[in-house]
This record gives sequence, structure tokens and C-alpha cells, in this order.
Amino acid sequence: MEREQIMKAPKHPSTQPRLFQVIDMEELVPPHHILRQINEAVDFSVIHDWVAPLYTEKTGRPAADPERLLRLMLLSYLFDHSERELYEILPMHAGYLWFCGLDFESVLHPDPHHPTLPDRTTLVKTRKRWCKLAHYFRIPFSNYFRRIPK
Repeated sequence: MEREQIMKAPKHPSTQPRLFQVIDMEELVPPHHILRQINEAVDFSVIHDWVAPLYTEKTGRPAADPERLLRLMLLSYLFDHSERELYEILPMHAGYLWFCGLDFESVLHPDPHHPTLPDRTTLVKTRKRWCKLAHYFRIPFSNYFRRIPK
């Protein structure tokens, strides 16, 4: 009996997962992380004005937030992820979630009253739609994204 007790690893209370955790996404992203630098250098909110003529409030479902879609596209481009790969790793990457204005809860348990992650197919369709209209975006994007730190 003594031998069995010696061979067992002691069970520490800290190894038990907590039922609830308070997580501040700001604290999880280091101060000099590239995504913080991009977030400070670029005002992504202008995308709302750029794409306003492409959307209508009168028909269809409410559109996904264009700023969040743009941020997701930028993550995909900067870190060389396909949309599928991005959506697989997004729930595990605090920096990506923070950059998109999301948190772990919004990805794991979406709530219509809080910011949510758009469906992956929405991201793919939006990227294709915006790429077809590249001439429309060329001047704003080319001038605007020169601010991104290298």
C-alpha cells in the first residue's frame, strides 16, 4: 500500500480547472506586439465609409461588421493563414481575438448582444466581393496601409 501511495503524483487543488475565470484580453497581448502597433497606427473604422455604398439596410440580414472582416483578412494575409486555418486557431490566439475586438467567450459561446465572430463563409464571400471591386478600394487601401509598421 505504501508503494502505491509513493508512485501516485500528489493531486494539487491548482490542477483542477476553475469553473469561471476573469480574463482581461488587454493583459494577454504584450505592449510591443505587432498587432498593437498596427492597431495604434491604422484607423480601421474608415472601412465603414468605404463600403457603405455596397450595403443596404433595407433588405437582407444585417451585415457583418466590415471593420472586423477587414481585420480578419489582414490577419490572414500577415500571418499567411487560409481562412480555414485562421478560424481553427483563432479561438486559441488571444492576440488575434484582441485585434478583432473579440474575446474567448464571444468565440466559444456567441451571444447576439455582444460582438461575434462572423461565419467563415461570410469572410470568404466578403473577400471575394471586395476583390472584385478592387478598383473601388485601390486608392484608399494603398495609401492607408502604408501606415502599417514593417
